[in-house]
Amino acid sequence: MRLRRVLRLRRGDPERLRAAVRRGSRARRGADRRRRALRWGSVSVDFCGLELAHPIVNASGTFDPIAAERAFGAELRERFPFAAFVSKTVTLAPREGNPPPRLWELAGGLINSIGLPNKGLAGYLAEDLPRLAALPVPLIVNLMGATREQVAELVAAFASREEVAALELNVSCPNVETGLVMGADPAELSALLARVRP
Repeated sequence: MRLRRVLRLRRGDPERLRAAVRRGSRARRGADRRRRALRWGSVSVDFCGLELAHPIVNASGTFDPIAAERAFGAELRERFPFAAFVSKTVTLAPREGNPPPRLWELAGGLINSIGLPNKGLAGYLAEDLPRLAALPVPLIVNLMGATREQVAELVAAFASREEVAALELNVSCPNVETGLVMGADPAELSALLARVRP
């Protein structure tokens, strides 16, 4: 009896068999999505007013979804690993970054000196923002300026963009006026925040 069923299946219409396999594959994907929703449902978080499915967000500059999409295609959007995406740092003018070596490995860790390579504000708005806005999660843009005025100009450029859910300020660069890292000087950081907050 089993042998007959197998033989009938082999002689069946190949298109019908492919359709059955596709139906099963869709059902498995749907079940996977439901399982993920149940798994993450209990850990959803409110992050600065953004409702996120879970608390895992990339650090700025550590993940490039544009390159990842070239490698993984549409599956990247279906199975995006983060609850929100934080962009690489954007500056007003384009930056090539530091010359190599940019990364040095030691026994106890890594030293990096990347130099924040990026396309600048105009390049980011024209080329990267439309592609990043298509991600299935909120977009957080990381900004850096050498002065309060530069940071304020960047904040103003992104404040009206509906594609951007939030802004992150990179305050780890030295202020060109004082030579101090903005985030290390409480008075400078306070003045910067007062300048850019609405």
